[in-house]
Amino acid sequence: INAEYLGRVQEPLTAPFSTMSGGFFRGTSLDQDVRFANKEKKMIEGKKWPAEFDQKVNMSKVNFDVIKVWIARRVTELLGFEDDVVVGYVISQLEAKTPDPKQIQIYLTGFLERNARVFVTELWNHLLSAQQSSGGIPQSLLEEKKAEIQQKKAETARIEAELKRQKEEAERTLREAMAQTERERERERERERPKARSRSRSRSKDRKDKDHRNDRERDRDRDR
Repeated sequence: INAEYLGRVQEPLTAPFSTMSGGFFRGTSLDQDVRFANKEKKMIEGKKWPAEFDQKVNMSKVNFDVIKVWIARRVTELLGFEDDVVVGYVISQLEAKTPDPKQIQIYLTGFLERNARVFVTELWNHLLSAQQSSGGIPQSLLEEKKAEIQQKKAETARIEAELKRQKEEAERTLREAMAQTERERERERERERPKARSRSRSRSKDRKDKDHRNDRERDRDRDR
């Protein structure tokens, strides 16, 4: 949708987002609805659409909760910020049993601009895949989840290996420190051994001298 077209149909394009009152959209009239429908029809007929848009989706076969999570995440990625209005609109359009991807893309172009086609194409391929899956989950999202789990396992293994390495390194450092301490103690004991032997010889000499003096004193006593 170019700027000139948006300017011409600005009022009708607000209809899907208006607040309902008494079962009708406020600020819209039958004439406006008709004009909007005509403009929408011309746009749909004048555009070249992806081939997959011609395939219908039965939303009853789709795990909607999974798709909602993807919608919120993908819209945030494309806009660069969270937008509950856009997310809510997409979800409301998918609540129909057979939603129309062409209509969704037309409405979203005013918000996502060129990314509207990217988003709706991805969304539609997810829905087509989901309705073929027994669990209603797109195969690509299953693969993405598996890859995420594998990545988490790999990260967990890496962390465990790093913790093990750090533990072994700490134990090795401790053993080396203890061995170094023991070597220093042994060197200290080696230095003390000569001193101990010297002290021992000194004590032995002192004892001998004392014994000798005692012997001399006893001899003198006998002579008396």
